[in-house]
Amino acid sequence: MGDPPRTRTVWRPSRARQPPPGRSPAARQAAPGISRGGRAILADKGEIAMKRTLHFVGVVSLVCLAVAAAAPAHAQEWSAAQKDVWKSVKAYWALDAKADVEGFMAYFDPSYVGWSYDSPVPGDKATVKKFITQEYQMSKTLVYDIKPVAIQVHGNFAFADYYYMQLVKNAEGKTEEIKGRWTDILMKEGDRWMLIGDHGGRIRKAD
Repeated sequence: MGDPPRTRTVWRPSRARQPPPGRSPAARQAAPGISRGGRAILADKGEIAMKRTLHFVGVVSLVCLAVAAAAPAHAQEWSAAQKDVWKSVKAYWALDAKADVEGFMAYFDPSYVGWSYDSPVPGDKATVKKFITQEYQMSKTLVYDIKPVAIQVHGNFAFADYYYMQLVKNAEGKTEEIKGRWTDILMKEGDRWMLIGDHGGRIRKAD
């Protein structure tokens, strides 16, 4: 959505079939189908092959179920309420990309407290404004993309989970690709959803 848009099988050896009564030990040793006889080995191989096939089918089925369960997060039809939340997320990302400090900060509720991956402690609205003002002077967003993963709406509160990618020109004039994820916590105020908290940020290779 552009708008709207993380058994081990225990193999037990089969028991060898018991020989029919009345045969001599020699006959029992030579009898086909008894332990290590060709037919017994073929039967064991067939049984093992069947078990492996069933195991493979089971694994494939589990993978298909996992994919099917994950698919709605990306391909579902979003509700009107979810689209309304995402509309605000897109709006403040556009303001951020334009380095519009006041416009971007207008989406932060005074009670906002957020915690980015790069910060040792949570920060309030004033802290965010101080750092993004400096950041806008040192770098420029060339292009960006945001992809929603999950949006939950509970009355006047909502959670928006999404991935982002940015191409940014840094202070040295070099273009850098930045990828990350955010969980935004929002509260409805008038016609927009305001940030009251968030958690996330850039994903480093070690993450």
